[in-house]
Amino acid sequence: MVLLESRGVRGWFGHMQAGPRLPRAVRLDLLLLGLILGVLWTAIATWCVLGYRNNVAMVQRVSGSLAGASEQAMLRTVEAMDQRLIYLRQVFRRDPAAFDLSFLAEDNGYKDRLMMQAAFIDEVGMLRQTSLGHTDGTLSLADRPHFLAHLNTPDDALYISAPVLGRVSQKWSVQFTRKVFGPDGGFAGVLVGSLDPAWMM
Repeated sequence: MVLLESRGVRGWFGHMQAGPRLPRAVRLDLLLLGLILGVLWTAIATWCVLGYRNNVAMVQRVSGSLAGASEQAMLRTVEAMDQRLIYLRQVFRRDPAAFDLSFLAEDNGYKDRLMMQAAFIDEVGMLRQTSLGHTDGTLSLADRPHFLAHLNTPDDALYISAPVLGRVSQKWSVQFTRKVFGPDGGFAGVLVGSLDPAWMM
């Protein structure tokens, strides 16, 4: 019984194999077409992958260039503010009694408008001068971080604050400050340069 069934199955497959076959030329054409399509799809996939990688690399290069340019611009801004504070400090040290920031108000500040305001805070934290005009010397800035940063420390370093609302200008600004030394070399106060936060963006 099993033998007969096996023969029946073989006979059925044999009948199927003996059916009409595609001509050899057509089979070769189909095989060639399959190979061409395979190569074509492989090429397309490779091109897509390479294009994606190139785009990613280009975006990374552009982002790196923009970040580098932004960093350089920021460093130039910080350096320019610090140079102006150092210059004002040198003027102060030459003659503290004659030191006057009014020339900045008369000349409308620096031409590039980098420094919104320059100010001088004395050794106890009182605002003594500002380039924005007259001050009566009664405004205390002794609680401001940009004053406290220079108090009771031997360090002579540039301090850059977080954006603060100016008590005189009533505008938001970033405070760049430098310690001021008296004729005896002791702490004589702080020079402040106020920068519009837009310059830091």
